[in-house]
Amino acid sequence: MTPLEFLLKLKQLSPDTQLSMAHLGATFEMLSPVVIRKSSPKSSTSLSARLTNETALADWLGEPVATIEQWRIQGSHPASIKYHLGTLYEWIISHIVPMFAATVTTNQISDVQFGDIAEIWKMQIPVMKVDDQFVGFFKSVKEECEPSQYSLVEIPTLSFHPSDMTKETISTINESLIAHGDFSIAVADSIIEARGIYEKWKDVAIPEVLLQFFRSALLHSEELAKDIADELEHELIRKGFNITQWFWQQLVENDFCSLKENALIYAFELTEEYGVNLNQLCHIYDDQRQELFHGNSSHLLADTKGEIYQIRPYEQCTVSYGCLLTCVLDLGLSADKPNNHQMTARQIANAVEEKHGHGQSIFKNLIEKYELQEKLKTTLAPKNSKTKKQPL
Repeated sequence: MTPLEFLLKLKQLSPDTQLSMAHLGATFEMLSPVVIRKSSPKSSTSLSARLTNETALADWLGEPVATIEQWRIQGSHPASIKYHLGTLYEWIISHIVPMFAATVTTNQISDVQFGDIAEIWKMQIPVMKVDDQFVGFFKSVKEECEPSQYSLVEIPTLSFHPSDMTKETISTINESLIAHGDFSIAVADSIIEARGIYEKWKDVAIPEVLLQFFRSALLHSEELAKDIADELEHELIRKGFNITQWFWQQLVENDFCSLKENALIYAFELTEEYGVNLNQLCHIYDDQRQELFHGNSSHLLADTKGEIYQIRPYEQCTVSYGCLLTCVLDLGLSADKPNNHQMTARQIANAVEEKHGHGQSIFKNLIEKYELQEKLKTTLAPKNSKTKKQPL
């Protein structure tokens, strides 16, 4: 998400929301391109180190520690300190850079530069570490988790080309990205409102921005996602959308059991229809270039205990899991493609059983059943007959 999306989502939370120190650090790193700081270039704290305590954060902001202490609502020991979102939000709004403040008030600034756009609209996902699992920032706030640390996960940036930019083009990109921020919030609550935003910008925004509209709509509205995709070049979707990265994000930001089974299936089917390679390997790094994941969606699905990629387990919703696994296998997802650690999804499933016991990998159980069904169909089905595949 962009800094604007993050700020809009913060605004949706109750002012009485309690944040941990890790949440404060993630917030300021996400908003670092748009927050005015008093720190000097010689500040001892930079974003090469995490903002994990009040002293480091105060040093980075160029503020006295007393400023951060004013955001406290309870606790005196570092492990028990909580911070008041409402007070923090007020400080952030009063320290937004002029260009970003203009986007909030919809005023125009004539001297916006390409470099400003590229920095302010970079795409990242704030991820918290909770009990050795990755949990999305807003999910961890909702669940009142106690994260031990945080990361910002980089996602591909928009393909802005400075040589193609004019003042008018930059202004249009800026405004359309603001619109996408509004769209990404609205699409979860009101498809009608989201469609209205998209209709206003579909003939104005550049295709790379419209691809972000598609990405945001995919989980919430099949019809709207399809309409957006139909307006885009298939090649742009094929090259610019990575289904594994999208799926990883959904697993981090939501419990698998809370996701709509049909929406996930549709996402895989639609993107495959537009030429997205389901077996393309995906690298996911944080902004410190630490690898969090490498593989395709089969690797994620095989880690049913969540111990390898630190996602939450799937075991509480095996029916939905089986339907999704059937779908992606039907679409040609391979369980035998090695990642950069030379591990296949099938080997991950075997490792789960070696640790937890025979039959404890639902991936292995279901894929063996699927492959047996396919073998029987091939052996027994009359030539030219078509049988409908059943969920595992």
